[in-house]
Amino acid sequence: LLLIRCDCSGPAPAPATPEPPETEQVKPLARSPKKVPAGPLKARVETQPRPALASTGPASPPWLDEFRLQVAARSPRLAECFKGAERPGALRWSTSVNPQAGTVSDHQLELVGVGADLSAEQCGCLVAALGKPTYKLTAATAEGLPDRVSLVIEF
Repeated sequence: LLLIRCDCSGPAPAPATPEPPETEQVKPLARSPKKVPAGPLKARVETQPRPALASTGPASPPWLDEFRLQVAARSPRLAECFKGAERPGALRWSTSVNPQAGTVSDHQLELVGVGADLSAEQCGCLVAALGKPTYKLTAATAEGLPDRVSLVIEF
C-alpha cells in the first residue's frame, strides 16, 4: 500500500536550506544630543481663547419644594417611630412620587451613619407616616411616569 502513494519518478529533491535573515546595520549618530541645563524650564504657552460654556444642571420638578415642606411637617409623626433610640441619626428615604395624585410608593429606607438597621416595626411606622395622608402638590404637571425622589431626614 505504501508503494501506491510513492512517486517513483526519481530521487527526492533535497530540502531547501533557509537563508539567514538580513540584519540592518546600526548607523552611528553623527553628533551627541544637546544637553539640557539643570533647573526649571522657562517656557510660556500663550493662552487660547475659548468659548464660554453655559452649564446649567437639570431643572428640578416645580413641585419638589412643596413636597419637602410637607415631609418636614410630618416630623412629629416621624419622631414617634424613633422613640427610645439611643442617639440621633439620619434616614435616607427614596420613593416614587406621583405628583398629580400626591401618592408615594416603592419606599426604600436606609439609615445613614448608624450601624444598626431599621426594625420591621420602625419601617412600617415610617411608611405609614410618610405615605398617608396624600401630598397636595399644586405645581404638578402631567409628564407621564412618577418621579423618583430621595430625601435625607434627620431624627
